[in-house]
Amino acid sequence: RDGHVALLPYTAEHWRKLFARVGRDDLSEKYAVDDRHARNARFKEMYADMAAITRTMTTAELLALCAELDIPATRIHRIDELPEHPHLKAVGLFQPQQHPTAGAIVAVRPATLFARTPAELALPAPTLGQHSVAVLQEAGFSAGEVAALQAGKIIATQETPA
Repeated sequence: RDGHVALLPYTAEHWRKLFARVGRDDLSEKYAVDDRHARNARFKEMYADMAAITRTMTTAELLALCAELDIPATRIHRIDELPEHPHLKAVGLFQPQQHPTAGAIVAVRPATLFARTPAELALPAPTLGQHSVAVLQEAGFSAGEVAALQAGKIIATQETPA
């Protein structure tokens, strides 16, 4: 009701316990949860039923239920929440930068950190369309094909506004 949760009931036992705990024992039989092939064959329908059930719960309720049942689960954060996430702040994932045309921006540093070969953001993020022509030409598009994409406003380039 107040957010999104990724829950991963992998095993038949996970599914049985989950369906029982939410008062839907019938779904264990409906989806033959003990037979992973039968269960997997109907996963879209099963997930739709689960979505209807979980929509009635708060994020905290669902996470507590999954913790109680030993089912892997995590809250899904909104993109605007990520810069303030304690772990991401602690590891310095987001770094302020001065972009030559956009001004002050926040960039995402390389995800991996190596002691002897440190990665860094050597160049600023490209502007919209900055490399469109070069990438398309490298992929084999002719100048005429690129011009047609540009004229149809399918791509942006440095020469045309988005």
